[in-house]
Amino acid sequence: MDEGDEMTDEMHARAEMMHMPSILGGMKNKEDNFFLKNEGMTQEKSSRAADEVIESLDKGQGKSLEKKDVDAYRQGQLETFKKVMEKVDGIVSKRVNEGFQEINFTIGVLNCIFVTFVFAAFPQHFWLVYLIESAYLMPSKIMRSMKAKPMSQIFYLFDFCWAMNFLGIVAFTLIATKTLSMDHAFRREIFLSCVGIACGPLLGASAALPFVAVLFHDKNTMTGLFIHIFPPMLAYTLRWYADAIKEAWPNRFDLDYLDEVVFIPEGRWFLLPGQGIGTVAGNALMLYWLWLIPFVSWMLLIGMKLPRKREGDPEPKYDTVFHSWMRGGICISMGSALWKRPREESIRQMKQNDFETRDFLVYMCAHVTMSSIAIFITGSLCFTYQKAHTIFLAFVTAIVAHRGAGRYTYYTTVMYGKELRKEFAALIEEAQNKTQK
Repeated sequence: MDEGDEMTDEMHARAEMMHMPSILGGMKNKEDNFFLKNEGMTQEKSSRAADEVIESLDKGQGKSLEKKDVDAYRQGQLETFKKVMEKVDGIVSKRVNEGFQEINFTIGVLNCIFVTFVFAAFPQHFWLVYLIESAYLMPSKIMRSMKAKPMSQIFYLFDFCWAMNFLGIVAFTLIATKTLSMDHAFRREIFLSCVGIACGPLLGASAALPFVAVLFHDKNTMTGLFIHIFPPMLAYTLRWYADAIKEAWPNRFDLDYLDEVVFIPEGRWFLLPGQGIGTVAGNALMLYWLWLIPFVSWMLLIGMKLPRKREGDPEPKYDTVFHSWMRGGICISMGSALWKRPREESIRQMKQNDFETRDFLVYMCAHVTMSSIAIFITGSLCFTYQKAHTIFLAFVTAIVAHRGAGRYTYYTTVMYGKELRKEFAALIEEAQNKTQK
């Protein structure tokens, strides 16, 4: 080819075809940060491949392509591009429908600023923020849970953290508004129970559960954050700013007994429910078991069967937190570690939501153990030392903020690459096989 000659359509087509394996190979890269890390490498490989093709064409080593082949190839490119854009548009549409919008993000950020300001500057009024937030978040959570697809999540609200929050909100509302008259002793027992649960299992769960995060736009996630971190924040104000609360609301709360309260019976530890009644730990442990026994009974008799879908069964309508956890991969790891269960059997159970009773009992034993530890360790430290309570709250806040940052980073970088690789997995594999040959 002379220096002044232009490349023909056939030559362009050959060069473009050499680009595709490199691009698709880059899409299969195992790094999560697909677009950012591999774009430069892919372009370099593609450019080098194109130069080699052009050089071979200069030497007359290339084979001629028919015009119809070129048109077919370009049509295939167009169809692939359309599929990619449709997939990207689908991802965007899904996120928008889930609340990924400027207005939700703005409201979420402003709400966090407002909550932080009131908690730091006016702790004596923080209980009002708690009730206002709960009046909006909890009913909307109930509605979303009922309408969730493919299965209703209404029975998620039977789980410990949700049940304790509903109970605490009702009790605190009745006390704060004086809707029902309660004698001094009964109010005291309720207060001790709620403080022990808030500073124990709920605070501990904020640090331990990976889905407790700050996602400003996501009402579902923010409600989950609310039920875990607001109770220990409220307990902080009631425990360490009792005088300010009594001064601001003299006829609303009776916290005179705080100086007399002890966390555990003096000089005596206990582990069984019913022991230590009248102390923070004793009341909290008793409340936990009052939830545990009915919940385990309901799960064994009814809950385990609700999401199950065996061959010939109708489509299940309801999900549970336990089944959701097991589908996330715990079934495989638990089955392998404890029962030597074949991986294939665990996968079958996950697909059919058909889990074994022994898995549920192990799950609940872990729940009891972690909750009891949280009551006696984090609960004890938070109730006894204000600095410890402050440090725990700051630590948990940093954790949930970091989780939220990780989720937003995923949304803006890795997610699209993963979704496209998943969508075009067959095409990528085919292109790689051709390249290897």
